[in-house]
Amino acid sequence: PVTVPEAGPTPGALDRLRRRVAALGGLPTLPAIAAEVLRAARDPAATVVDMAERIARDPPLAARVLKVANSTSYGMTRTVGSLSVACVLLGMKRIAAIAANASTFRAPFAGVPPREALWEHAAACAAACDLIGRRLTPHIGAEAFVTGLIHDIGTTVLDAVLHEDFERILALAAAERLPLYEAERRMLGTDHAQIGAWLAEAWNLPPQMAGAVAAHHGPPCDPGEAPLAAALQAADAAVRAAGLGFARFAPPTSRSEISALPL
Repeated sequence: PVTVPEAGPTPGALDRLRRRVAALGGLPTLPAIAAEVLRAARDPAATVVDMAERIARDPPLAARVLKVANSTSYGMTRTVGSLSVACVLLGMKRIAAIAANASTFRAPFAGVPPREALWEHAAACAAACDLIGRRLTPHIGAEAFVTGLIHDIGTTVLDAVLHEDFERILALAAAERLPLYEAERRMLGTDHAQIGAWLAEAWNLPPQMAGAVAAHHGPPCDPGEAPLAAALQAADAAVRAAGLGFARFAPPTSRSEISALPL
């Protein structure tokens, strides 16, 4: 049996976790993806679109590139939420340096499905969020795709900063057949959605992206007030309904859940 803290986490514990998340300089990246990015950077025929497509194959690397593009040293008047814009701003050499310095992705933590399943879920959410977002508002831009891509980045953060606790969370989710976010809330008092939003805020990603990531396991969002968050919730629900990704820790969407979405 998995032991769950009876008293729950203290506000001080959550504050310490948030500071640890904010202090992260990077996240584990698949070596094969980093190698593809480096090859593209050396290829004179490679375009910005080519580079952005390669970066989009690894959510932690995509988040890291946006972090650097949104750093104060580049003097942008608004936050950058597009990988293509980030690639133009940083240039091929800087992108290559980010990929080269990316930490090595360690073996998957116990009980987690293959990395390909995690990528399948992220990629499907990115495509669905982009489609739904553009139908909600034509001004949503490329941020919908990236938001779908990185919406579960909090799971990678948890494994990086609280590896042993995260393994216990996975064991609890498996033992009691809980969605991962519910097991996280029971063990930590927060979940990967909020943790991913903390990272997005600390890395100066667009506020609407951080808000959408934070809300994706919360109550349905109003598409008129928060179109990006509403698009992400609908995309995640659609992808889970289709059985794409790590279904063991993200159970298929119920009919009641789908009918509650205001889309």
